[in-house]
This record gives sequence, structure tokens and C-alpha cells, in this order.
Amino acid sequence: VPWLEFRRVLFRSNEKKESDKLAYVRVIKDFLPILDNFSKAIETASKGQDFDGLFDGIVLIEKQMKDVLSKYNIKELDSLGKEFDPNLHEALHMVEDHNYNVDTVVEEWKKGYLIDDKVIRHAQVVVAKGKNQSDNASNEEDDIKKYKYEPPTRKFKYEPPEKNGEKE
Repeated sequence: VPWLEFRRVLFRSNEKKESDKLAYVRVIKDFLPILDNFSKAIETASKGQDFDGLFDGIVLIEKQMKDVLSKYNIKELDSLGKEFDPNLHEALHMVEDHNYNVDTVVEEWKKGYLIDDKVIRHAQVVVAKGKNQSDNASNEEDDIKKYKYEPPTRKFKYEPPEKNGEKE
């Protein structure tokens, strides 16, 4: 009976929508206290009172936000000093820094985030060119020579057959 099957599919679809909505509501409820604290911080800043307290409040709000993210198994990606990985990082530009090896993350503009080891947002980073760019350039030339394609050489030479002991 196709009609009954169609009704079951509709029911399951509506059930899924409702469960998704409940999941969103749970997440939003966890973020509402953070929004309240931001509103209090803005109110304090507009009155121009106690900037040290305002700073402390913002630090607490950040901690509160990180706690909510950790509750949902969202982790910050630790990038500074690590080797650049295009699966985790987005390189914004490169700088010559003699204190770091080639392809080392030296600055982080935006943090990256993971959920269950899946990237939600790549970290936006600045990457070191390395110790000395001129040394790297000569190494690149060596690499080019090393991997340059050269056609195979023949091991034998073709010679036409001899006629009556004479070469043509």
C-alpha cells in the first residue's frame, strides 16, 4: 500500500525535524548565559566604569564559551610552533624567520577548531620560510635537477645490415 508507506516517510521526516530542533534548542540554551554576560559587559563599558573589572569579565566570558564548546566535544587546534599541515591550517602568508625551520607556524591569526577530529574551521596562520632563503633556493635547484625528466638513452646503436661485406 503506497499511501501508507508515504505517510510513514512523512512521519519520520517530521520526527527528524523535531529532534533536530530540540538539539538546536539545547545548544542555544547553553549559549544564552554567555550572551547575557556580553550584554552586562557592554553595559559596564558604556558607563565608563571599572575597566579592569570589564577585562576580567571578558576573560570569564571567554572561559565560559570554551566550556560550552568543550561540552559539545569541540576542541581548539594548537598550531603555534607546529609544522604547517594543509589539512588543519590555512596559510595567509609566509615570513622569513631565522628562528624557525621551514614550514613552521609562527603566528596564528584565527584559531582552528575540531569536532571529533574533524576540522570545523582551519586555523589561519603565518608560516616561516626558514633559516636562509638563499640556501633554500640552491636546494630547490638541486631538487629540480634531481627530478628533471631525461629520456632514456639507447644501449645499442642501429647499424644497417652489410651487403656482401660492405656497408651502405
